[in-house]
Amino acid sequence: MDDRKKFIFNIYLWALSALLLIPWLSIQYEQSVNSDVAWLMICAERVISGIALSQGCFDTNPPLSIMIYIPFIFIGELLSIKTYDAIFWGTLSIIFLFVTITYRTLKYFNSFSDNERLVISLTFLCSLTIIPAFSFAERDHFIAIALLPFILTQLCITYKHHLPQRMKYFTLIIGAIALLIKPHFGLIPAFIFIHRAIKDKSIIKVIKSPDFLILSLLSIGYICIIWIFFQDFITVILPDVLRFYIGYTNPQPVYLHAKIYIIITSACLAATFFIPQDGKRKPLIVLGFCALLALAVFVIQMKGFSYHRFPFYTLIFPLVSLLLYDIAQRTRNVRTRLHRKILIHIFIILIFILTYIFSPLRPDYPTHRDYENNKLSDYINQNCAQPCSYFITYENMDIISQQAFYSGHTYATRFPAFWFQPAFEGLVSTTLTNRYKEPIDQAKARYASYITNDIKQMNPSLLLIIRNKDGSRTDFAARFTQNYPELVNILLDYKPIGSFSLDRAFFYQDTKYDFKHIITWDVYKKDTTIKENNQQ
Repeated sequence: MDDRKKFIFNIYLWALSALLLIPWLSIQYEQSVNSDVAWLMICAERVISGIALSQGCFDTNPPLSIMIYIPFIFIGELLSIKTYDAIFWGTLSIIFLFVTITYRTLKYFNSFSDNERLVISLTFLCSLTIIPAFSFAERDHFIAIALLPFILTQLCITYKHHLPQRMKYFTLIIGAIALLIKPHFGLIPAFIFIHRAIKDKSIIKVIKSPDFLILSLLSIGYICIIWIFFQDFITVILPDVLRFYIGYTNPQPVYLHAKIYIIITSACLAATFFIPQDGKRKPLIVLGFCALLALAVFVIQMKGFSYHRFPFYTLIFPLVSLLLYDIAQRTRNVRTRLHRKILIHIFIILIFILTYIFSPLRPDYPTHRDYENNKLSDYINQNCAQPCSYFITYENMDIISQQAFYSGHTYATRFPAFWFQPAFEGLVSTTLTNRYKEPIDQAKARYASYITNDIKQMNPSLLLIIRNKDGSRTDFAARFTQNYPELVNILLDYKPIGSFSLDRAFFYQDTKYDFKHIITWDVYKKDTTIKENNQQ
């Protein structure tokens, strides 16, 4: 009878948590996908159609960053729903699945009470739903979803806790795939392998362990897949990423966040040493060090993007919540069942309040409908020959990637943005070495050939070229045509039809960029009479 009451009470607590999640759910469901997700979905569609990466998706990320979005295309087609709905509901389903796995896995440690398992799992849930905000379904988000249950499963192997076989292998396989999205997260399982080898005084046992074998086999398999199906990523894209993109960093916000979170994580690690139960203290210490390694990966990337911190958040926030709950239990001398019930209710409410404060809801952020119907989409639809193919430049990949994704038109470029441009402008070192022997002028000519081939292959009806910051016209061809005049000849087929302006703030509502900023494009339309006259 006590077990039945306990089960019903746990169901009630999860139902209460679900109610507190409704404000996020009602807003997130309507929010537009961000630029990375939009672009990688376009890439996924091109990969499915058989286009080589270097010809259809010249992106800075490895192929798995694209492959993980392919299932959403099939889900959308299978269920006859919009692709963005497939992304949302598919990702949310994965989140619920791995939160459930986390909750169940903690049971096998035999050291955590039901309420402690709930505190960890609930904080994990909030870290995967409310905190990502408009970076929902990002690549690092998927890593974060699988990371905590993967670590807990590894620790079960380390401490010889017997998990159900299906759950163990499922978590290890999906977790290993998630880590391969950004292989530098391999630091975390490597640390656990070292910890296990020291604990067991045996490297052979580690090598024979299922997590080591699965991670090794999937890593080898991934390398083989890249070599067989995406060899152009290794031979064409990766050398340029290493030369033109990796060196472009944003250290100031990285170091600022790193300092703050190192202090917080170190304090948590210190606190774990005072936990009296051996079976609880040891895995939490390992989890704290894993959080530091996740933070190290954020620093290694050195870009300062907020979504790079998601995997760290999903480790540190559950740890902080559990430590605070443990302190509250001991200092308040919580012994009776009633006191435990009151305390868990307080913590559930606190977890949600603090999460909503840390990552406020953004009800005015652009929705799916805002991208499907706006001044830019209307202008393109009115002036673009159908079926529409167009080319547009912008300051970065925001706005234009989402616009292409939601419009369904052909986005006539292989580039998400001109990420190589800072290097061409001298903002990133491009010194010739034994590794990089191509002079920068030849590199510019090569990229001009890429743009030329895109225009030939995708045949855009419209070109929208953003103006310079001072409002003057951009000589787009001059950026690349020093050693490649063919691009100039291609652009001669396009005649100016005017300009188009909009306030960028429309697409940045409820963000720090929500202020008036007029963007102007010069618009060129393909003169089909030239082709007709040539044919005559």
